[in-house]
Amino acid sequence: MNSHAWAVRVVAAGLLMLAAGPSPAQDATFEVVSGAPEQGGIRLPAGFAATIFHDGVGHARHIAVRDNGDVYVRLRRPNRGGGIAALRDEDGDGTADRIEYFGGHAGTGIAIHDGALYASSNTAIYRWRLPEGDALVPDGPAETVVDGFPKQNSHAPKAFTFDGSGNLYVNVGAPSNACQKQPRTAGSPSNHP
Repeated sequence: MNSHAWAVRVVAAGLLMLAAGPSPAQDATFEVVSGAPEQGGIRLPAGFAATIFHDGVGHARHIAVRDNGDVYVRLRRPNRGGGIAALRDEDGDGTADRIEYFGGHAGTGIAIHDGALYASSNTAIYRWRLPEGDALVPDGPAETVVDGFPKQNSHAPKAFTFDGSGNLYVNVGAPSNACQKQPRTAGSPSNHP
């Protein structure tokens, strides 16, 4: 199936694949998938089905799906030496048969753009050229696209996206919720200014 026919959702560190038929009408009825309470109570419109693609890649944050169906998962913490899990369904049964980890740093953002896989850490955006042939993970180290984002404890992850012209937009969160002297503490006064 091509990437336009699949939507992917990360659920409790596992991957759930949602297969879609024709686009449902806006007023389509929703039904609960069998076993969905154990999977976060997922509700699907009529004509959709859900299966577990893989369970247990680590603390999954965001995903990107390549045109060939390969799935790349950005991990919050490194797992098996990598901050990205790469998964492939080699026999077409809807579950991942091949799993490899790469990229030494963990983070949040991940995207595929113009033949490259992009991923973020808390302070930078990196990219790898997507592999050709049977290879699942890129060969060689990542190229730094942009770095120097502020180091901070709150809202540090860097989600990002591309627009239709190929411009990269990076979300840089505020270093706190309310600039309190004691962060996330009821009654703590704010810092001035």
